[in-house]
Amino acid sequence: MLSSADRFRQEDPLLTAVADAWRSRGFVVIACGGNQGRYWVNLRGRRKAPDLVAVTPSGDLLIVEAKVAGSALFRSGLTPSDAYSLRELVADQKATSGALALANEWLTRLGLAQRAHTVVPILLSASPVPPQLLAETPDLVILQKSALAAPLEVVSPGSYSERF
Repeated sequence: MLSSADRFRQEDPLLTAVADAWRSRGFVVIACGGNQGRYWVNLRGRRKAPDLVAVTPSGDLLIVEAKVAGSALFRSGLTPSDAYSLRELVADQKATSGALALANEWLTRLGLAQRAHTVVPILLSASPVPPQLLAETPDLVILQKSALAAPLEVVSPGSYSERF
């Protein structure tokens, strides 16, 4: 059992832990941080900066929205919730194409021949997502990492079959 001192309390350490784990597996991390300004997607007239953007060795573009509290991924306020934004991204072919084009532009800038070809929307949290909210998002990958020493757990694989 993890002590409360071991658990993530802020978003950026959670993102950094996942990004570091993915880098060690050969993923190319394009952007990482709650307020990163490097990578943006356009969603029906508004710009959205995902919290973590990475490309797998097989060319999947992982677009991640993260919150420490799992339920916060589903809260709307002045802007749509993170879960809604990711569903909107994959439903909009123009936005998906733009996300892939921007990722491929970054890969070229980094001097890599690798290309992204598929967008994989991911919600990441440090605490469990309530079951009723899981049922609302069968199409999204949901990952949980409660502490630095804890494994990255696949709570819901969505339609994605690769391993994280």
